[in-house]
Amino acid sequence: MNNGLRSPLGDIVFGYSTWLGEGFVLYPLCLILAFIFDRKNFKRTAILITFALIMGGLLNAGLKEYFQRLRPLGKFEGWKESGYWHPGPHENYTVMFHPFMYNSFPSGHCAGSFSAIMLFSLLYRRLTPLLFLIGFIIMISRVYVGAHFPLDTVGGAFVGIVSAYTVHKLFLL
Repeated sequence: MNNGLRSPLGDIVFGYSTWLGEGFVLYPLCLILAFIFDRKNFKRTAILITFALIMGGLLNAGLKEYFQRLRPLGKFEGWKESGYWHPGPHENYTVMFHPFMYNSFPSGHCAGSFSAIMLFSLLYRRLTPLLFLIGFIIMISRVYVGAHFPLDTVGGAFVGIVSAYTVHKLFLL
């Protein structure tokens, strides 16, 4: 999946979409969208977004520390050194941005983005299909840029969904 989808267009689409899960992009974007879609309830939505992202981030950080799973680059480097992996001429592993080696599971980008996606889906149901499509693209992008294995992204999405659902239920009882 990392090199199978590799193309100049893919580098642009997946390279840029991966930044949607970055906290300094995700949080302001969520606040802007909340303001645009529901000014009347902006304060409530901003508080929910803040708590969902914090809860998801803390849970995700704890799970990363517990599992301490190597990222693909760290794993494949170990395989190369041990002689287990013998790549063919088209079987290279590409890393687009930071060459992270550790703490792969679960994906923080996916946890954050799915916290926001789930929360917005619970609040604004008509946006659900579009939001989950964007989430799926972010999941693919994390594998595409070489930061995670597919299971890491699924784990991150699960953390985000659980966090947002819990915050939504606790605050809106």
